Amino acid sequence: MATPLTACPLCKKRKRQLIFRLPEAQGRLKGIFSLFRCQACGLVYVSPQPNIKEQQALYDDTFYCRPSMRASVLASHIQEFFHHRRRKRLEKFKRPGKILDIGCGDGTFVRHMAAHGWQATGFDISPTAQRLAQKHNKKALILTGQWEDLKLPPASFDCLTLWQVLEHVANPGRLLRRAATLLRPGGLMVVAVPNIKSFQAQITKKRWWGLDVPRHLTHFSPEVLKQTLRKSGFRIIKIKHFSLQYGPYALFHSLLDYIFTQRHFLSDFTKRTLPADMTRKERLYNLTALALISPFLIPLCLTDTFLSPALGRGGFIEVYAQRN
Repeated sequence: MATPLTACPLCKKRKRQLIFRLPEAQGRLKGIFSLFRCQACGLVYVSPQPNIKEQQALYDDTFYCRPSMRASVLASHIQEFFHHRRRKRLEKFKRPGKILDIGCGDGTFVRHMAAHGWQATGFDISPTAQRLAQKHNKKALILTGQWEDLKLPPASFDCLTLWQVLEHVANPGRLLRRAATLLRPGGLMVVAVPNIKSFQAQITKKRWWGLDVPRHLTHFSPEVLKQTLRKSGFRIIKIKHFSLQYGPYALFHSLLDYIFTQRHFLSDFTKRTLPADMTRKERLYNLTALALISPFLIPLCLTDTFLSPALGRGGFIEVYAQRN
C-alpha cells in the first residue's frame, strides 16, 4: 500500500504547505495524492508514496509506447535526433569513457552512446524496461532491481545520467549521494527534471503534465536541484532551461486536459491505451477538440518553449555537475 509521508524526503523536516490534492484517474494506483512544499528546503513531494512493487507496476507495457510505434521509421529518427543532441551536450564536458544511464527505460540512449565510443551500462527498476532495453542492447549490460542494491565498484564511471528520472525517486538525496560514490573524481553527473517553478506548471496547476501523479514523487525548482547536488558532493557546471523534447508537448498536453472529457487523453490516445469504458461519443468529441484547437495551441506552446528559458522559467531543467 502507498505510504503517507509526515516529513520531507529530502531534509526530513516536518513543516510543510499543502499545494493541492489530486485523484489518480488512470487506474494504475487509485487514490487521492497530496502535493506538499517543504517550508525548510523547498522540495515539493507527493504523499502517500507507492512502495517498490507498486512503483514497478506503474512502469508496465502501458507506460512505454507500443512496439509498432517504437519500430516506426519516423519515431526512430526523432528519438535518434534527441539522443544525438544529448550526447553532444554531454561531450562538451566529458570525453567518451564509461557511462551509467540510471532509469534507462527502453535502453535506446544506452545503445546510442555505445555506438559512439562510450562503454555504456543501463539501469532501471522496471522489469518491463529491462526486457525492452535488452532487445535494443545485445552486448551492453542492463541492470534491474532497486538502485540501493546496485553491485558496482566505487569510482568506476566517468559519467552518470538521470534523464527525467530523479522526480521518480522517493529519496533523491540518497540516490545522488550513492551516484557520487560511483563516479570517479571529476566525473560528470547530468540530471534533467521537470521545473515545478516553470510558467507552464504555474499556469496549468493540477493539470500540468510534469506532475504525472503518482509516478513522479518529488518535484524540483532550479534552486532546490542545485542545492541538492551541492550537498551530495557535486559542483555545478551549467544549468540549461530549454527543452525542445519535452517543453512544447508538456504545455500542449496540459492545456488540452482542460478541454478533454478525461485527463491524459492525448497520451493514452498516442499510446493506444484508452480506457475500455470510454464511449465512442467521448472519443469523437475529444478528437474533434484536438483537431480544432491544436492550430491555436501549438504556436503558444512553442512561444513558451523558446521564451520562458530566458527567464529561467522553462518547463524542464537540465543540470551538469562535476563530482568534487
